[in-house]
Amino acid sequence: MRPARGSGSSVGDVNIIMLRNALFLGAVVFALAAAPAPSLAQDRLDPIAKKAKLGSRDRAEIAAEVADRAGRLAQVGTDPDLRSRARDRLIATARIKGATKEFLDVYSEACATELEPLTTREAFETGFDAVWVLVDLDHPRTAGALAAALKSAQAPTRLRAARGLQMLQKRIAADDKTCQVVCRALGEAGADEREETVLRVIYEAIDFGAEVKGGKLAEECARALNSILAGRVRRLKAGDRNETVDQPAVALAVRCFAGASEAQQKQLLANLTALLSHAVDRYFAADTAEGYLAALADVVKKTEAAIHDLMKASKGKPPNDTVAAAIGKSKNPKNEQPARTALKDLKTALQGDPWNIKFESSGPG
Repeated sequence: MRPARGSGSSVGDVNIIMLRNALFLGAVVFALAAAPAPSLAQDRLDPIAKKAKLGSRDRAEIAAEVADRAGRLAQVGTDPDLRSRARDRLIATARIKGATKEFLDVYSEACATELEPLTTREAFETGFDAVWVLVDLDHPRTAGALAAALKSAQAPTRLRAARGLQMLQKRIAADDKTCQVVCRALGEAGADEREETVLRVIYEAIDFGAEVKGGKLAEECARALNSILAGRVRRLKAGDRNETVDQPAVALAVRCFAGASEAQQKQLLANLTALLSHAVDRYFAADTAEGYLAALADVVKKTEAAIHDLMKASKGKPPNDTVAAAIGKSKNPKNEQPARTALKDLKTALQGDPWNIKFESSGPG
């Protein structure tokens, strides 16, 4: 006998209800599992970040927490999600609303201390992520760690480190000690750099704009440039074929010359003349493609003009005849004698007062 309508549930109805309950329960469990744990909702360092004054215990807690996070970053390997979380955990703290300047100084310095050793790790992901965090912290106390990252074997890591230093230029310039460390690191890195893109950014990072015209910054920039240019001359002589990449250095040499010491000034003139000599050699070399002659002629013109500017700044007189004019007037691109004569006259002038520069013999020029 069938039950009366509305007197109860059939077996089918019961099954449907049970299924709905099961689905609802599953949805709740999934939602709870997906929701962040309450302990992760707030950064552990949030209360400290907003303190008006940090004590020794606060500083110790910051150091311990950063060490733990940096350790996690070093362990996540190549998994993109884990890498992103590890980076964000370090970066987000510097974005805490209401964080004090003292906290940001201490936190950034702690990050620099813990991440610097990771920047040169052989594993690409580890070094790159460490530099990523340092750059995103956007704080001058990371400059030393970014400078150390220029020694990474990985070109993308070196590139990001150099760009990070460029972004910090104005704040680096305000601290003589930091500026010295950064400039010398950039000089050493640029002297050995093989990747053209990285070298270009290194030149940009050394260029502190109008501030290089005087004072200690001009001396450090000149020293860094001389280190790079000496290395570049060696590499070009060894077979590198990217002469145009050094034009930013030529322009910067003119700006920092007046504020540099006499020793650095002489070295700038010597290095620029070596670059000019190499460009002339390449212009007249039998294996130089005709399509590259115009680019080399431009290198000759700009480098020689810079040398003349520096000679005038030293109260000296450059020769009347120029290498650039000799190349420009020659109807035969391979008629090198007028250009060689002009180059010799330039070197002869620089060998006299007030420069007294000694040039090594390097071929026809």
